Amino acid sequence: MQDNVFPWFHIVQWSSEELPTNTVLKWNYKNIKEKVQGLTLNKHVFLSNCPVSIIENFSLDEDSPNCNFAFAEWAGALLMQIQELSDIRYQLVPSRMSEEIFWQRYFNAIRNIIIKDVSLINITEFDKV
Repeated sequence: MQDNVFPWFHIVQWSSEELPTNTVLKWNYKNIKEKVQGLTLNKHVFLSNCPVSIIENFSLDEDSPNCNFAFAEWAGALLMQIQELSDIRYQLVPSRMSEEIFWQRYFNAIRNIIIKDVSLINITEFDKV
């Protein structure tokens, strides 16, 4: 399933890094993607639902030594999958914000959606089965 839904699987993994250990994630791809698509209905929705935020070690430069994630690759894939994202980006970058700020806001909003949407299953529950 990973390759069929690129980059969603990777974004879910990244979003879940700080969730409790000893848990298994259960996530609904269609539900998450639908909520994420809602972020780009128009620029007012984007600005209100994607607040200014800083993601530690964020970089769109894949050669950056501090960045452990392929944000630029994910951004490119999402631009191809979500037409409205391209439209919103065109309206906001660079007139209202930089490319880096746009993507940090967007990825942070996605992370918040995923954290609220995933189901955590404690690994000890599997031991009982």
